[in-house]
Amino acid sequence: ERAPNGMIYATGSKTLPEGFVCANADEDIHQISNLQADDACQVTLHIYSPPLKSINIYDLSESQARVVSDPVKHLLYNAPGN
Repeated sequence: ERAPNGMIYATGSKTLPEGFVCANADEDIHQISNLQADDACQVTLHIYSPPLKSINIYDLSESQARVVSDPVKHLLYNAPGN
């Protein structure tokens, strides 16, 4: 959803336990946050079938999404440390 100023905002939040498997068949916007104490590592695995042809990347400081036409290549080459 969007606020009157055009910015997206969270409409819900979930805390998922370690080892949890989540599936969703709907188009959704999701944000992953690591809220663990002591800088504990967080690993997430996202599997999309069929593979995504494009994705929208949202920045909470902007009102427009950025469309990425090759999400695998984008994520591989724009990951932290690359």
